[in-house]
Amino acid sequence: MKNPSDQDIRLRPLGGRKGHGRAILTLAIFGLFGCPVFGVSAWIWGRHELARIRTGESDPVDEGRVRAGMILGLVAVIHAVVIGGLVAAAASVAYRAFLDFFNTLNEGGWR
Repeated sequence: MKNPSDQDIRLRPLGGRKGHGRAILTLAIFGLFGCPVFGVSAWIWGRHELARIRTGESDPVDEGRVRAGMILGLVAVIHAVVIGGLVAAAASVAYRAFLDFFNTLNEGGWR
């Protein structure tokens, strides 16, 4: 009979530490559809977790989830910046149109 501890060692994460792939991916999804701060957190945490995977401190099985979480976190941040820029540009145009219309009313040009 085989020693059961041999099989257990193979299934355990290196360094005795379970990876955080699911948590990073979940944060990234929340960042994409909710609050972009979660996307930043997922990206930073993913970088640290990949460094731990490379040094053997964390489970290499989670590497795919960690990379996916990092990419989605970065996409969430870029998405928030682009949408924020578009909203700011639209608000600027609308404000300028409002001021032009208000000035036209004050000058008595619109009756």
